[in-house]
Amino acid sequence: MIIRKPYAFLIKNFKKIHIALLILGIYVGYKLLDVITFVNEFMKFGTYDLYANPVSNYISFGLIFSILLISGLSGALILLLLHK
Repeated sequence: MIIRKPYAFLIKNFKKIHIALLILGIYVGYKLLDVITFVNEFMKFGTYDLYANPVSNYISFGLIFSILLISGLSGALILLLLHK
């Protein structure tokens, strides 16, 4: 049904789609603040201890998945709107 009438699906679920994108965007922004503080500390001190602060504390699977999901949903919306 989505393939036959994609605009009807988009109009019906407009709020849900954009609220989901907003929540994912807020999550990514919050997690990127940790990455920014890590980079600022690295720039200030110029050293990095792998065992004291592993990078996996800052960049998690959830962050990468959220970024890919936002990119996929946004790309799908753009392609859908460019199709017409």
